Amino acid sequence: MEEQQKKSTAEVLVECLKEEGVDTIFGIPGEETLDLMFAIKKAAFIL
Repeated sequence: MEEQQKKSTAEVLVECLKEEGVDTIFGIPGEETLDLMFAIKKAAFIL
């Protein structure tokens, strides 16, 4: 039986952005958005 890999909210958000065709995101990185910044970097399709 396969174990499901849990995804963070940030990873799910990045997947949704990819499905919608988003390729560029602007923002100010900070402590509150670090998880999102790491998910964006990991996805490697967003500039």
